Amino acid sequence: MTRVESYGSNILNYYGSTYVPLDKGLYLCYVKLHSSTNQINIVVPENLPSVLPFFYIRDNPHVSKEEWDWLRKLESGECDHCQPTPTQLAFHWSLSSAAQILLGDLQVGRRETADHRIFIRELVEVHPDVTFILLLPPNNDVCSAPGHQWAGQEEKRGCFALPVPIFEL
Repeated sequence: MTRVESYGSNILNYYGSTYVPLDKGLYLCYVKLHSSTNQINIVVPENLPSVLPFFYIRDNPHVSKEEWDWLRKLESGECDHCQPTPTQLAFHWSLSSAAQILLGDLQVGRRETADHRIFIRELVEVHPDVTFILLLPPNNDVCSAPGHQWAGQEEKRGCFALPVPIFEL
């Protein structure tokens, strides 16, 4: 009977945690997928499975044009000798710090950290008070196949792979 109670408790905890709202602010979120022949899984935190693994950056959920332009220039490699404004520098520092902490929490090695990138096409506004900047693994690792180093190791990272419903062809 204890096994059933434990399982039921886990289901109730999962259900309750899916309704926990995020505080107002800007977040850096990590996107990691696993695929197999019949399903795609997305990596989510165990304690908050309704959202991607994240790190809180600041209270203000909005990114100014000045901040976004700077980020896009850095990611595209256009700005080798550009001088950032104080606002751009503060944003860059906040985002870099958030990325280091998030990747550290997810136990991503220092060597692999440099290959990660920011999705610069757009921000994801989940709610008027909550905005995500997406952090992507290297191109080859965005969606890993069975047997990849990430596959099956989510529990060590405080995460698990949640199946994403896909359409049948």
